[in-house]
Amino acid sequence: MESGKVIAEGHVQLPAIAPGETGKARFTLPASFREGDVLELEAFEQRGKSICNWTYPIRLAKQYFDHKMAQTPMTLEAVQPATATQTATSIELKSDRVTVTFDPATGMISRITSGGTEVPFKDGPVAVGMKMRYEPTLSYVRNSNEGAVYCAKYKGAADSIVWRLTDKGLLYMDAILLNRASGGGGFDDAFMDSKVFNLGLTFSYPEKNCSGMKWMAAARTVSGKPDSGNELWSMAQRVQQYHHRRSFENLVYPEFKGYHANMYWATLESDTTPFTIYSRNDGIFFHVFTPEEPKGRVKDTMPKFPEGDISFLLDIPAICSFKPIEQQGPNSQPGNIRIKSGDEGLHLNLMFDFRQ
Repeated sequence: MESGKVIAEGHVQLPAIAPGETGKARFTLPASFREGDVLELEAFEQRGKSICNWTYPIRLAKQYFDHKMAQTPMTLEAVQPATATQTATSIELKSDRVTVTFDPATGMISRITSGGTEVPFKDGPVAVGMKMRYEPTLSYVRNSNEGAVYCAKYKGAADSIVWRLTDKGLLYMDAILLNRASGGGGFDDAFMDSKVFNLGLTFSYPEKNCSGMKWMAAARTVSGKPDSGNELWSMAQRVQQYHHRRSFENLVYPEFKGYHANMYWATLESDTTPFTIYSRNDGIFFHVFTPEEPKGRVKDTMPKFPEGDISFLLDIPAICSFKPIEQQGPNSQPGNIRIKSGDEGLHLNLMFDFRQ
């Protein structure tokens, strides 16, 4: 499938095997296979009834992103070069279609406009599960052939977050985290939560502005890490009407509030300011809003979510169970991060398309 459309399909005859046995099946891939996004397999029993299906991404997130960018039609429309400017009160990356303004005292996004309309995505990046201190004297802006650049420097868990606005109005974010054992000085190595449940960066975005979401990611998990063998992918699913989980008896699918593992892209739909986020590296958990606990529950079923409305995370807490977390297996325990000299660190590489 490509962009939710089937571009090729076929049938494979499986070998005759007894229950409990394993066998092999050979697939002849169509010439258009590498043009697809997702491979979907569906198994049928002898009478033709569907009994199971699986879906797999054809590319890694970075390869997927590069492929999508290469498919973007070229335009002959003349655009002015994006510019980066800094004053005592603001840092501004400006293109013909999108303007992003940062607070020079905090390094956080304070305002985004697209086509003259404000997009209420702001008040970040804020550290989750770690501590980072913005260093305004080390930060800088510059103009380059690749766009307007703002390099925000930090001490603590973050080394730098580089923002780049292209001439066409695409905003790139490249964050380097946890690459220094000392945190750059001044933290005495105490720049991580003692027990790491969530780890990454978070932003604010009002729920009332969102009418639904399309996305491609691994299976949604409301309150915990997905099984390592989870192969369910959500390809461009759409929530037609915004809703909350009210009870177990009246579930409306697909839900989208909560965590999504291995994010590829997500479009937050809005009547006024829709926008799309692309992941440019694998393993990113996407947190979008916080689901409500269902009524009639015996106990709370979800751990504490990150502050903020939209987060990009490298770790999330384990799912709740009948036993406390400390009595579950090692994969359910909070993260415990050790940084050694020479570590490359962790990367959060995203691209935001706010263009209207």
